Amino acid sequence: MAEPRISILLPTHNRMATLRIAIDSLIAQSYGHWELLVVGDGCDDGTGEMVKSIAANDPRVRWFDLPKALGFGYANRNLALEQARGELIGFLADDDLYFYRHVERLVDLMENSAVHLGVSSALWVDGDGQMIPVVAPLHDTDYRACFLAGENRLAASSFVHRRAAFEVVGYWREDLPRLGDLDLWHRIIARYGEDSIRTDPRCGLVHFRAPWKRVGIDPDPHDFGTWQTMIRDQRIDPELAIPRGDLLFQEQLWSSLGTDFVARSQVLEIAAKRTLETFAFVAMSEVSRCNEALGKSDSSVPRAKYEKEVERAEKWKRKQRGALERAERWKARAEGKS
Repeated sequence: MAEPRISILLPTHNRMATLRIAIDSLIAQSYGHWELLVVGDGCDDGTGEMVKSIAANDPRVRWFDLPKALGFGYANRNLALEQARGELIGFLADDDLYFYRHVERLVDLMENSAVHLGVSSALWVDGDGQMIPVVAPLHDTDYRACFLAGENRLAASSFVHRRAAFEVVGYWREDLPRLGDLDLWHRIIARYGEDSIRTDPRCGLVHFRAPWKRVGIDPDPHDFGTWQTMIRDQRIDPELAIPRGDLLFQEQLWSSLGTDFVARSQVLEIAAKRTLETFAFVAMSEVSRCNEALGKSDSSVPRAKYEKEVERAEKWKRKQRGALERAERWKARAEGKS
C-alpha cells in the first residue's frame, strides 16, 4: 500500500454511535490518499471491535487501543501521531462528519511549501438541529488577532498542518486540561509566521458540538444576536435544518447524505453560502437601524446598493472571497462615515 499523503487523527472515548458515521464520512471522501489514526482513549464499549472490523476491510484505518489518559487524552494522541506516516496531519472529531471534498481541499491548501497551517469553514449544529455556517477568516488581520488572543470559533476538524511541525514546535501539550488544539495552532503560527496560513471559506464539514445557546462559548459570540434574529425570522436556508426524530442528529444527517453523498454535500455547501449572504444583509440592516436610531441615517449603507453587492457576490468564486468578507468591508465603510 502506498504511503498516505495525510494522516487524520481521530481520538475517541466510548462514542460508537457517532464514531461510525465520522469514519464513514472519511471513507466516502473524493480524496483517497489518507490514513486514519483512531485513538481509543480507554474505550470499553465495543469501540475497538467495531474499528477493527472496519480496518479489516480498509487497511487505511489504524486502531490504537490505549488505557485512559489524563483529561482529554492528549498523551494518547501523541503516541499515535508519533507513528503517523502522512506528510500532512488532519483531525476528525468522533461526532463530526466531513463533506465529500473536505480532505481534498485541505490537501490543496498545503500545496505551497510556504503554507504550514490550513483551515476551512464549518457548519455548527445547535441543540435544535439548526446548522449555522461559521467562517474561518484567519486571513483577516483583526480576526487573527482575536484568534491569537484565545478567541476560537473554529472546529479542530477544520485544520491541517505539516507533520514536520511536531519536530519544530512539539506535539500536543500533555499538561493542558483543555484547548490543546488551540495551543498547537498558536505555536505553529508563532514559529512560521502569520503569512504561513491559508483558508478555504467553503463549509467542508459539520461540527456537532452544541454550545450555540450557552452564554459565553458561542462559536461566534459577536454575531450571536444576528443569528438569533435569523433563526427567529426563519431566514436560514431550510436545507440547513436537521429534522427532529428518534435518531441522533448525526444519524439523521448521515441518512440524508447517504442517498447521494456527492450531490447532497454540494447542496449543503450552497445552502451555507446563501445563508451567509443573507446574514451579511441582516447584519448591515441592523447597523443601518442603529444609525437611524442615533440620528445618523446618512451613514447607513443604501439597501439597493448592498443588494447589488450580494448579487455580485453570487458570481464570485468562493475561494477568492466570501460574502461575509465583503459585508465586513461595507460595515467598516459605514462606520467610517458615522
